[in-house]
Amino acid sequence: MTNHFEAAKWASEMAEKHNKSITYIMMLIHEGRTQFQDINQIKGYVAGKLVSQ
Repeated sequence: MTNHFEAAKWASEMAEKHNKSITYIMMLIHEGRTQFQDINQIKGYVAGKLVSQ
C-alpha cells in the first residue's frame, strides 16, 4: 500500500466483500507486508487468505 488511507480504503472494501472486520483485513495486510514489498503481492496474499477460509 502506498499510504495508510489507501490501505484503509482497500481493507474496508475487502472487509465488506468478505464479511470480515476491517481490523482483521489490516492484520492480514500487515502480515503480507512482512513477507512482500510489492503491492500486488500483498493484495494477493490477503485475497488468498480470505479465499482459503
